[in-house]
Amino acid sequence: MAEYKVLLVDDDTDILEINRAFLESEGYEVVTATSIAQTMEKVQTHNFDCIVLDVMLPDGSAFELPPRIQVYSTAPIIFLTARE
Repeated sequence: MAEYKVLLVDDDTDILEINRAFLESEGYEVVTATSIAQTMEKVQTHNFDCIVLDVMLPDGSAFELPPRIQVYSTAPIIFLTARE
């Protein structure tokens, strides 16, 4: 059983799967989401040790998420983006 659980959020499924495969190979349990709505659903039903957010999601900007996430979780949040 994995010691740490990570939530990966990205609307690009190729990037999501590459990052998932890497983290799982390092022993992490990985849960994924592809939208703000899915992210909020996962945060309300799981306890995460870390949350990694892509900035641009199909239903809004992930920059709006930290205050909403912090209602349910104290996990650190990392923003990951290809934006310049």
